Amino acid sequence: MGSGCVSNGVIDFAAMDGDVYHPLPAVWQAMLDDGELYTALVLSTVYTDKRRGRRMSEGDIAEIKLPAGLGNWTPMLLSKVGHTECAIMLWLGDASCKEKTVYIAFMPLRNLRHFFR
Repeated sequence: MGSGCVSNGVIDFAAMDGDVYHPLPAVWQAMLDDGELYTALVLSTVYTDKRRGRRMSEGDIAEIKLPAGLGNWTPMLLSKVGHTECAIMLWLGDASCKEKTVYIAFMPLRNLRHFFR
């Protein structure tokens, strides 16, 4: 980092040597603005086989509160594949919002011992 990049605990990325700010491509920015990336993050972390997704079955609905006043989305669980060693959940975006994105969420291992199998 160049000199003067950190001030009061805040990193000034514009002051870094050799680094240039590049905006997100339009497709990614649209998914960020619409809440699709946030939904993907929540489905792959909160609704996992370790947490809220453990007792969910096909057809169950997850409620996701989107930030910045975007409302709530209710994606539906299409399928849950695997078990504790490796679980994958397939979600269909909120039909009431005409959001037809299919989310594929790979779950983290439930226990560390599964890594060594």
